[in-house]
Amino acid sequence: MEPIASANQQSELVQRQASIVERIFCLKNANSEGVKIYQNNLLFTAARALSISYPVLEKLLGQETIIALAQRLLQQELPNSGDWADWGEQLSGLIQHTQLAQEHPYLSDMAQLEWQLHRLARHKPSNLEFSSLKLLETQDLANVWITLNADISLYYSEMPIDQIWLAHKSLDHIENLDSKALADAIREHPNECFLLLHQMHNKPTLQRISESEFRCLEAITQGVNVERLLDQHADFDFVQWFAKAVEHNWIKQLSAICPV
Repeated sequence: MEPIASANQQSELVQRQASIVERIFCLKNANSEGVKIYQNNLLFTAARALSISYPVLEKLLGQETIIALAQRLLQQELPNSGDWADWGEQLSGLIQHTQLAQEHPYLSDMAQLEWQLHRLARHKPSNLEFSSLKLLETQDLANVWITLNADISLYYSEMPIDQIWLAHKSLDHIENLDSKALADAIREHPNECFLLLHQMHNKPTLQRISESEFRCLEAITQGVNVERLLDQHADFDFVQWFAKAVEHNWIKQLSAICPV
């Protein structure tokens, strides 16, 4: 039986593979036709990966721009696993340093939002451990913490990025965009947005929430216990939110030990 590789050995293997890929991709004067074919295949595979992870961004930018961004991104972030779905996290930062960000300042935020949605889609939500709810009765609230489900995430933007995402996400072609509806939506929600990202029917989605709910959820992710939540967010209807969170499977469990 072959020995199982240690974590260090696996890490070294991944680094070695990444180094080989980097050296081949970065060859400027490759005369080998095979190397050129490999470089082109790598580029178009990378572009395809970005189009899957960032579907709305591709609609906004077009395929040629996505290919150009993939080429630049490969210079700073090489794939380090056998799964291309793990690659592309640094796209938002790359866009910030291009002319695209100057012309369309919402693009970097869109990339951040889509990456979070992409990551959430790969989480399998857990069912609430209902037995843990008994802690609300048996423990002092200072010793009770909430753990949100793995498919829950928060996102903040200074722009109405959710309206742009919602307007484009179901389009097959950008020409089908209802520009008037988008303009009306942005006019109705012109400012910053606080978003809850979660899975609905096994697909990632988002919904706008109030700043008070956002701050409360943010505190939960930072390990604030229930007693402090109630004290620090007295204006927030925690009881009503808790009932909704249980109904929508946003909570994984309550615990008597801080999970953070």
